[in-house]
Amino acid sequence: MYEGTDPAIAPANLKPVGTGPFKLAEYVKGDKVRFVRNESYFKPGLPYLDELVFRIVPQAATQVLALEKGEVDYLGGIPGPDLERLQKSADLVLQKSGAGSGGSFCINTLIFNLANPTLAKLEARQAFAYAIDRQQATWERPRT
Repeated sequence: MYEGTDPAIAPANLKPVGTGPFKLAEYVKGDKVRFVRNESYFKPGLPYLDELVFRIVPQAATQVLALEKGEVDYLGGIPGPDLERLQKSADLVLQKSGAGSGGSFCINTLIFNLANPTLAKLEARQAFAYAIDRQQATWERPRT
């Protein structure tokens, strides 16, 4: 699938294969990604939803406006200047979660090149570990 292509832009990237709860139904560059329920998912009765639509909204201010207007139901983070105002909103709930962006419990992994003399030092790797902010908050519209 990737032989003789640039992996970063290969057409195979738009035809993912997997066994997750959803499968890719539509991708509109710069607009949205739509997933539909995978009827062959191995866990009976799951997923609960028929489809998921992820809008692509690059600007943080536009993301916040879309949340306030009810055009989106979830943001992975809120810009600092908007945080206090949104915390006071009766229409929004701050939900702290260990989940990553998009709500998944993916594990982000940082792998060091130990052949690099700087990164081979334990103290350097510990500095990275101390610098990671382990607290995460997300905003979502309350379920009704």
